[in-house]
Amino acid sequence: MRYLDFHSNYDKTPTTRYETGQDVYAGLKPLLNHITSKASSVIALETYPGVDVDTILEALSAYKDFQIIDMRTLSIGKEAYLKRFKDDFTDDRVFGIKTTKTMADIFQNLPPTKPLTPTIIVGFGAALYPHDVLYYGSIHRYEHQLRMRQGQPNYLLENNTEDILTKYKIAYFVEWVIANQHKRNLLSKIDYFIEWNDIAAPKMVSFEVYQDALKRFTNQPFRLVPYFDPGVWGGQWMKEVCQLNPHEKNYAWSFDGVVEENSLRLLINDVLFDVPAQDLIDLYPEPILGPHVFEHFQYNLPIRFDLLDTMEGQNLSLQVHPTRSYIKTHFNMPYTQDESYYILDALEDGAVYLGFKEAIHPDEFEADLRHSESTQSFDALKYVNVFPVKKHDHLLIPAGTIHCSGKNTMVLEISAAAYIFTFKLWDWNRLGLDGKMRPVHIEHGLKNIDYSKTTQIIQDHHINTLTVLDDHLEKTGLDHETFLDSYRLSFKGTYQYTFAPTVQMANLVSGQKMMMRSMSGAFEPLEIHYAETFIIPAQVQDIEFECLEECKVVFAEVNPSWSKPSY
Repeated sequence: MRYLDFHSNYDKTPTTRYETGQDVYAGLKPLLNHITSKASSVIALETYPGVDVDTILEALSAYKDFQIIDMRTLSIGKEAYLKRFKDDFTDDRVFGIKTTKTMADIFQNLPPTKPLTPTIIVGFGAALYPHDVLYYGSIHRYEHQLRMRQGQPNYLLENNTEDILTKYKIAYFVEWVIANQHKRNLLSKIDYFIEWNDIAAPKMVSFEVYQDALKRFTNQPFRLVPYFDPGVWGGQWMKEVCQLNPHEKNYAWSFDGVVEENSLRLLINDVLFDVPAQDLIDLYPEPILGPHVFEHFQYNLPIRFDLLDTMEGQNLSLQVHPTRSYIKTHFNMPYTQDESYYILDALEDGAVYLGFKEAIHPDEFEADLRHSESTQSFDALKYVNVFPVKKHDHLLIPAGTIHCSGKNTMVLEISAAAYIFTFKLWDWNRLGLDGKMRPVHIEHGLKNIDYSKTTQIIQDHHINTLTVLDDHLEKTGLDHETFLDSYRLSFKGTYQYTFAPTVQMANLVSGQKMMMRSMSGAFEPLEIHYAETFIIPAQVQDIEFECLEECKVVFAEVNPSWSKPSY
């Protein structure tokens, strides 16, 4: 069926052009020739976890004048690594604990001085080795995920065939945490940046050029590169609206506003670089985030927009997100996943499960839920409200609230960015796409459920709780205990708006397209299409919007009066 009465122009590959007078290198051979042309004694080729080090080492073996060192041989080794990080990895299939360990826990007894012979040291941690020139080989997180799905093991491990959820857990709670901190420590030291998403076709520029190219994003609204994944509950809406492969069975998720996961596309002298969006925050935290957000969240953009598609699909799992104190105590995470569902579209039977019915008995609910693991049966409708929804409804879901999107509902999920922490309580007795039972975390979930969120409370305080600010602007804030505020701007023609000096994440939720212009001419006009998410840096405040039809924009920001809680 068709969902739109117009042709979608959703841009799956938003790209920013940058011109430089410096050389740009494309291809494995030119890059290796550049590296080996250096007369320096020691060259460090640092890599982010997931870069194919084995292929690099094989290619470098042809350069006989150099001693080639695999940095993994200088690590503590697999067995010591497993032992040292055992508590962070945990035995759980999905959840670990955010590590507090560093590179020093992986590498010890490195040489204090450089060797005299020409040497190239390769791999994660290479920058720790005494060196003269530093190259940094990078991939973005989604590419790393794809490689793990295709059989690539985690760093130092031989877990090629392990469950992808477990591989992802190891990366999320350990590898990426340490690698990101290590990268930030290197930012003032890197000489050359390499985009290595395709091992056979890397692209390289000087780090000076890379920094300058990313700096452009601090002064203009911009989009991240979205990615789309199937799911057991996935639907058909995004196939049409986001112009995806119609032959795929479904698409469940679109991550289009998750800085840690998404990338930025840069066309540097006509060479395409697809780079981690997190690099932008690491290099320019305050211009992007603003001082208040940076103070409380450091190098994290704590707002996430993503799409959940169940149109002609199935219910999501019945779920709950952890409270702030629980996620800190059990997972060492600084904040939790308070969220809301903004309804982009729904069929006649579209619905959202949200909160408990009045006068339910928690003991009975918990007993039935625990029994479901052996009986494979649970009557969710006995306990949980089901609210019909329509386009442009907004439902607020603070942590601890039992919920899920029902089938035939298209959700723009607006949330804090701790996106992995979903405790599934009931998953309708179905297998995942891998043919395995999808993991549930009933005990974690039951320790976080807020039984006060019952029918009347939900109706009065969590569904379409709009505050009209003027003829064009409504506030749809998440909850008085959460740090995110959201707004809906409605207009036709041109409309000028001055944002607060803090980062905004936004989506065009109604209208085929709109233009955004700087009132002072500070940036080039940007065209945004229906359902596209975009980011407005803290430095960009005065914007003129233009839309030839009635348009609606939903945007979210960190509440300016919010303070980081003490635990």
